[in-house]
Amino acid sequence: MFTKVPKLEAAINGYVAHHNIDPKPFVHTKSARDRLHRPTRTNARPSSEENETPHEPANMNSTVPGNWVGLAWVASHPIAYPALEVLHITGIALLLGSLVLLDLRVWGLAAELPLRPLARLSLSVTLAGFGLLACSGLMMFATQPAELLANRAFLIKLGLVQLAGLNALWFHARQSLLRCDGLARVQTVLSTGLWLGAIICGRWIAYL
Repeated sequence: MFTKVPKLEAAINGYVAHHNIDPKPFVHTKSARDRLHRPTRTNARPSSEENETPHEPANMNSTVPGNWVGLAWVASHPIAYPALEVLHITGIALLLGSLVLLDLRVWGLAAELPLRPLARLSLSVTLAGFGLLACSGLMMFATQPAELLANRAFLIKLGLVQLAGLNALWFHARQSLLRCDGLARVQTVLSTGLWLGAIICGRWIAYL
């Protein structure tokens, strides 16, 4: 199953190029009468041996973990996967928007706004956005885990998210919000840069 258009195009082009090297015309080996009167499989009665030992589909996930397709029904569902993408984008907007608003206040803009109440509001919105990101992201990851773990952009995105989390812990541990000094401003720039990098890598996953 191809989940990305570039990979499907590459597979089609490779197939066409391979068979165009030595093309062989299709030749019918039976007459038209024989083909028309050929019994179909739906009319054939199963043998007693087939009735006694029904075939079960092989569980490829247990034998080849790398080929595990995960929750394939979510990826192919006309509503489920687009809904997850909408939730993911909404989480990005809430998280990054609240962080940028607080960062601008740390840099001295809108000084008339009380910093502590604004920080509490920003933190609640940020956590709500991160919750949407985490839940929707895990569901989308479950649709194609093996392919995503082999994707360089996805791995870089995970690394940037972890760095952004560590930077947030550092920001609150040193009480940068109360200091609003030069290092606090550097931390806000670093936070915004890390999250923007994670967003860019997330959009780049489909092209690698």
